[in-house]
Amino acid sequence: MRIAIIAHSLYPIKEPYAGGLEMITHLLCKALKNRGHDIDLYAHRDSTKEVNLIPIDIDFSSSLDGKRGNDLDNDKNTYINYTKLLFHLREMPYDIIHNHSLHHQPIILGNLMDKPFITSFHTPPFPNLKMALMAMRYNQHQQFTFVSESLQKNWNTLVEDSEVIYNGINLQDWPYSDSSNNYLFWYGRICPEKAPHLAMKAAIEADETLYMAGPISNQEYYDDEVEQLLQHEKIEYKGHLSQREISSVLRKAKAMICTSTWEEPYGLIYSESLASGTPVISHDVGAASEILTSQTSILTSPGNTAELVEAITKSKRLKRGACRKRAEAFCSYTIMVDGYEQLYEKLLKAPAKTKKQFKGEPI
Repeated sequence: MRIAIIAHSLYPIKEPYAGGLEMITHLLCKALKNRGHDIDLYAHRDSTKEVNLIPIDIDFSSSLDGKRGNDLDNDKNTYINYTKLLFHLREMPYDIIHNHSLHHQPIILGNLMDKPFITSFHTPPFPNLKMALMAMRYNQHQQFTFVSESLQKNWNTLVEDSEVIYNGINLQDWPYSDSSNNYLFWYGRICPEKAPHLAMKAAIEADETLYMAGPISNQEYYDDEVEQLLQHEKIEYKGHLSQREISSVLRKAKAMICTSTWEEPYGLIYSESLASGTPVISHDVGAASEILTSQTSILTSPGNTAELVEAITKSKRLKRGACRKRAEAFCSYTIMVDGYEQLYEKLLKAPAKTKKQFKGEPI
């Protein structure tokens, strides 16, 4: 199959990843290419060259008088670039177009495609995405997927037809260790919704060493909530690490702490930790209970530091072998890619969706 993958344009699709979406997009592209598909990745101009990269911030057609955007974070440039991209894709002989952009414009214009168009949701219903779905409320002419059942439920009033295809990881990139050193590990974007300050406070209260890693994505939050706690002798910040570097720390941690306070759509760190054999301590939010089991994790109430401290002690009874077995059964990227391939094949065999007639119901 010839497949177009649309990424978002704010961060490169390469290591060190800005977040889980970048990793998943990269992994999916590589896996599909390795299975013999012809992949074009539409993404930030500094993204991976392992598949055919077509930067989003260029002129996609000689008939469009477009220029490179000066600032990809600028809403106007992003809107224009995605608009030009979708008109370009409409003229290209792709079998499947798969949208991971998190932007509303590909959803709206993708609905007009005369070829299978898939939008995969990786986030809760943010306002602009809700707006896009409301705009085509009576005529959804594309396929939607979600990375967890909990996320699907958050969208169920806006999306008529959808499937759940869980994210996955390359287990070989996360080697298993059956022993650990005497530290806890937290990693992710340093921002309010990931709330690393809660893990730091719990570790200090429990008198445990905590290693931290990840990009500072909210400087104000870092300055107000994190920087002072980093002065404590029990806390060590290791910076923004590559996957390989994270793996070397994660697989020797006695537990990984996840303190997300928002409805985590999937949580790749769960899969990575399980694959490494590292038990998980996590707030019970989003998809946590779909991925984690009582044999591999301790779930706590969001924002409850006392429960986190208690969970640190309880996590000692969890078996590292059980973590790896759960990862092998549930978290492999081959399961994810199988799911997308089956969906692609189903859509190519299916008759074109009949466009519904607008009946004048109030919006």
